Amino acid sequence: MLRRAGSPRVENTGDKAAARGGGDTPGAESSDTAGAEADFFLAPLSRGASWATEEAWRRYAPMVNGMLRRGLGPDADVDDATQEVFLRLFRRVGTLRDATALRAFIVSVTVRVMKWQLRRRYIRRWVRLSGSGELPEVATPQLDVEGREALHRVYAILDLLKPVDRTIFVLRQSEHLSLPEIAQAVELSLSTVKRRLGRIGPRVRRLIEADPMLAAYLSRDGLGVVEEVAGDE
Repeated sequence: MLRRAGSPRVENTGDKAAARGGGDTPGAESSDTAGAEADFFLAPLSRGASWATEEAWRRYAPMVNGMLRRGLGPDADVDDATQEVFLRLFRRVGTLRDATALRAFIVSVTVRVMKWQLRRRYIRRWVRLSGSGELPEVATPQLDVEGREALHRVYAILDLLKPVDRTIFVLRQSEHLSLPEIAQAVELSLSTVKRRLGRIGPRVRRLIEADPMLAAYLSRDGLGVVEEVAGDE
């Protein structure tokens, strides 16, 4: 059974200690030592060894949860979406041949779940299955009233984008992925990603500039308003 991000880790015995050290940061598995460690870790993970699945959750659940939270917005059930990512990961990790690509593999699975969730939301909105479409109140006591309102308005703008465009935009603006990484994650060519970003960025900027409240953020920090507001939720 999967654990929620941030829940206490269950101690395991055996060889799991040798699998420590991967982390969820870019470049964490780039050295020869990390490559050998990754090879050691991938085989038991592919077999479904309990210590390996626990270790994968410990390493990568915070990254997955953060990506989904920033990509889907405050009204999404991010914990359930995180569980879905790991269920898909454990079903498909046996197809992975390059152990050092595990983090990129998890990012791609996360992006697929994000796109799937956004597509469902997009369809519901168009066929009017989602009621008014208004975002619910967000339980974010650490934000002031202005910050909560700005958060609502940012995600209302992102809701206007097609799922794949929103995914590309979030991966670039909030996750700071490189263009090749985005292309790999969304399974599009690099040229297509560049072309879409060339359209998405100006459109989001126009929508932000048309909102007096968000325009104030934009004047201070540029297009990074999306990072500032969405990243603080």
